[in-house]
Amino acid sequence: MVRSVAVSDDGTFIISGSEDKSVRVWNARTGDVTLPPHTKPVSSVSISPSGRLIASALALTMTELERERKLELARVRERVLARVREQALAQKQERERKRERALAREREKEQDRQRELEREQEQEQEREHEWKLEEQEWERRRAQADHAIDFSPPGIPEPLTER
Repeated sequence: MVRSVAVSDDGTFIISGSEDKSVRVWNARTGDVTLPPHTKPVSSVSISPSGRLIASALALTMTELERERKLELARVRERVLARVREQALAQKQERERKRERALAREREKEQDRQRELEREQEQEQEREHEWKLEEQEWERRRAQADHAIDFSPPGIPEPLTER
């Protein structure tokens, strides 16, 4: 059954679209030429003013239209979900990078604290060494002072100290 007919502006071609999935280009003088069949019944046809282009539309039932709409919605939903998954993964990776940077900063701080502690320990050891040297110097001076007193000439009284 023919669903649609169009005529070229110059009247040399007639185009028909049918439920049998065919589009026929009729030449009024020589006969008809059949184009490859569509996958669905043809609902309408049209021809350009120049006569060089033709267009056809497929006839879809409501169930087919609904199915096509559902398929398109499913494709859109899948693209959206893929985008959401990509964004979630990117956010997770960014959080991981931030966590790694924070851990690296903490490690650096811990290393700085360790170096500071080692520096303080070295300074403490240096101070202890200096105190030991000073103590030894005082011991040496006391020994010299004691030695000097022991070797003082006999008969010279020691100075009196107040008690």
